[in-house]
Amino acid sequence: MKQYRKITLISSGFIVLLTLLVYANSFTASFHFDDYYTIVENDRIKNIHDLRSVLAFNPSRPIVFLTLALNYHIGRQNTVGYHIVNVLFHMAAAMLVYAIALRLFGLAMRKPKASIVQSLQAQWPALFPALVFAVHPMQTEAVTYIIQRATVMCAFFYLLAIYLFMRAEKGRQKTPLWIAGSCVSFIFSYLCKEEAATLPAILLIYDYIFVSRGNLTRLRARAGHHIAFWILLVFSFAYRYSLYGTMVNPVKPYTIATYLITELTVILKYIQLLFFPVNQNVDHDYPTFVTLLSFWPLISLAFHACVIAYAIWKIRSDKVLSFAILWFYITLTPTSSIVPLQDFMAEHRAYLPSIGFCIVLGIALQRAGQAIQKKWRFGR
Repeated sequence: MKQYRKITLISSGFIVLLTLLVYANSFTASFHFDDYYTIVENDRIKNIHDLRSVLAFNPSRPIVFLTLALNYHIGRQNTVGYHIVNVLFHMAAAMLVYAIALRLFGLAMRKPKASIVQSLQAQWPALFPALVFAVHPMQTEAVTYIIQRATVMCAFFYLLAIYLFMRAEKGRQKTPLWIAGSCVSFIFSYLCKEEAATLPAILLIYDYIFVSRGNLTRLRARAGHHIAFWILLVFSFAYRYSLYGTMVNPVKPYTIATYLITELTVILKYIQLLFFPVNQNVDHDYPTFVTLLSFWPLISLAFHACVIAYAIWKIRSDKVLSFAILWFYITLTPTSSIVPLQDFMAEHRAYLPSIGFCIVLGIALQRAGQAIQKKWRFGR
């Protein structure tokens, strides 16, 4: 147990150090765009003692505005404090990526007598995705654009809910407590940003692939682990409907067909930026596609269909890869499907989905290492 704590501490230290190195020059960055409306000019967050006013400014994301009110109470319009909070949540999210990846790869301290160096080497395929997630240029907008704290906080509680759900499998007598904690984290995630609505589906797929091992009968027997999340999802939709008179975006700048066709190409653009993060922009001027019968929509549709079909085909033989691919597409559905948003593309929308991409990189690293060892007969 002591060695496990040492490994966890060292790995967390790597994540913290690299994150600080990457974002150290962002702490004094100024307010931008919506920061002025939601923070600088927003009198409702400037009195922390008036909690009703703070929480009511955006009742669908009250936890985010509570933290902004605390920032304003401590440092007024000094942006350093705001950026510190954003980076801290990002660090914590990266640590949870590491903890989750350990369980997905099955690398959690199987040899307690191994040296610390050997343990770190064995766990590198899980640590690597967390490090990539922590420092990838695509995360810049979500972490440094202050109001996009909503995205980072949502992801943190989302990942915490998944981690607690995973712990429930080992908890036995404590399983109800782990599930309850996961449900609370789900609520917090949704109250930070609505894209948390995909969590019940992710948990169901995780259970089907890794716990029930593709057995629907076994999955049905575990319905008690999932029912609370789906009930909470229904309540969350009802809550949003009570606020805005709709469960989706109240503003519809595009038709559903136009938005969906364009988003097919946007998702391909996200993938390109994850592999090659060049020409990034905080405000992409993205072209509109109104018909599926054109080059890029057709290419995009064919690509996505092939990738998703491959993930489903390999769902039993290549579990982690299938889960990572499905994670990417499912977590993109709130912003890149049939719910038209004001902008076609925003890089912060790929923050949570990018975890799937990072896990795929971990798989690639693991297999490359195995191939090199086999071909050249290297040791560990």
